[in-house]
Amino acid sequence: LSFKNNSSVDLICQPVVISGEEFFKKTDIQGINTTSFRLLEKGKEIPIQVDERDNTGLFTRKPNYTLDKDDEIVFEVDVPKGKEVSYLLYFSKEPKPQPAA
Repeated sequence: LSFKNNSSVDLICQPVVISGEEFFKKTDIQGINTTSFRLLEKGKEIPIQVDERDNTGLFTRKPNYTLDKDDEIVFEVDVPKGKEVSYLLYFSKEPKPQPAA
């Protein structure tokens, strides 16, 4: 994922929200385990969360751990003024252990 900042100010902790539907349109990949997502910038893991919804648009307390079209992948990026920054988004159909603290 690449983010370009054409403004004259640094963008710090800018929220990024990618819907499951948008993810499917860009990747054409289904069946992703929501616990498998990892985001890296220059080899450093960046906090990421997946907000699961119940297919009516409401958040659910009982996730199915599969990315659905109304779920949201959420994270923050820092992009210095006049620069472009790349992040790597990893995912799989299998669950991954939580990253070490």
